[in-house]
Amino acid sequence: MSKVQKLLKNWPLHLAMLVIVVVFEGINTITIPTPIGGISLLPMLFAMVAGLVLFLLKPLTFIKEEQSHLGGDFVMIGIGFLLAIVLFASVRERLEFSDPPKAFQGFPIALVTAGLMALSFMGFQGLQIPW
Repeated sequence: MSKVQKLLKNWPLHLAMLVIVVVFEGINTITIPTPIGGISLLPMLFAMVAGLVLFLLKPLTFIKEEQSHLGGDFVMIGIGFLLAIVLFASVRERLEFSDPPKAFQGFPIALVTAGLMALSFMGFQGLQIPW
């Protein structure tokens, strides 16, 4: 079976995910003000919750069980992406109120921060010392 045929076999799952994402992207970001800052509810978070609810309640009968489990991988990818974006946004906000050296102000400190975050995410895979 070719790759195209494998992709076309799961078209109901792809269509359902596309509809969910398009609908919730139309909502836009909602910010709830709090005394210590703001809580931002992102559209992808809404879409992941809606996908999880649809997975648990099973109202879509045209999506088979095997396809539902394939969708779980996409949810985990979305959660990882959401985690990275939220972490980077919070670090960026903290950098606005810090006073780095002149050579590191702006884009360079953002690159250093992104590098450190990449190293920390590599730690989730496990570090193996070759001794």
